[in-house]
Amino acid sequence: MGTAHNRISGVFYYFLSILAGFSRRILTWRICQDMKGLNAELLLAEAKELYPQAASPRVISDNGSQFISKDFEELVVLLEYEHAHSSCMKLPRKLLIFP
Repeated sequence: MGTAHNRISGVFYYFLSILAGFSRRILTWRICQDMKGLNAELLLAEAKELYPQAASPRVISDNGSQFISKDFEELVVLLEYEHAHSSCMKLPRKLLIFP
């Protein structure tokens, strides 16, 4: 999952996106006013709905609270994704890899 934020008129907005691992193409995205786990979960479920043919997709994320929550981990298991945690220093920010 890719993330970015921007402040507009004093309000922070967060851009969440799901990227293809090889092409880095944005597969789906949303703009949110917070980085709560629910937004990441909804985007992950939407990606599964849009790309049901993806075989063994892998989520690579940092250890942000939205990515280590019990609800997020349960969704990853339910959707049959693999989840790996990494430091932001080693990989670009949060990525969802579809082989």
